[in-house]
Amino acid sequence: MSNEERLPLGWGDRTVPLHTTVSFYYANEETLSRALSFLRVGLDEPGTFCVAVAGPGYDRTLLERLQSGYRNQLGAMIEAGKLDVVTDLSSFEAVATAMVERMDGALARGFERIRALGLVAWGQPDWLDLAALKRCEETANMVAASYPALIVCVYNVPQLVGDAMLETGDDPAIFLYQGTVSEQPPPTT
Repeated sequence: MSNEERLPLGWGDRTVPLHTTVSFYYANEETLSRALSFLRVGLDEPGTFCVAVAGPGYDRTLLERLQSGYRNQLGAMIEAGKLDVVTDLSSFEAVATAMVERMDGALARGFERIRALGLVAWGQPDWLDLAALKRCEETANMVAASYPALIVCVYNVPQLVGDAMLETGDDPAIFLYQGTVSEQPPPTT
């Protein structure tokens, strides 16, 4: 396995190099469904471990939506250790610790690469602030660089504050918005 390995994102024919962080912005349920294709493709890839972070109330919804577009049984994938969902989002540190533990465990079990998807509730009442979002993005970039991982961070555009969208301009991530790939964040209006 080399650093030049490219993986499909799961929608269209787009591929990106391993060690990449992708920001996926959605504005409706149809676009959100496409983001989940990222994990579905990984579940069928030999040697790939899939992990998702689901914000409060999203974990069950995430698994239901993921199953609705997947031909195999997710329960079997979870039992086989090929898929896991992090649900303890009590703090940024809890999320980071849980993700690293699952990724280290997957590599120790012989998986060669990791697909991680974060579906979190930024902008929701009682959720983490913009500073935590920025720390999360920085950590995702460091993890993608340090692990054989491809990470997709999924954001609901209407829930993000405009300042958060504007500040992503210096982030080296690839942005996907309404099916368009760009190195610039999507518009905030």
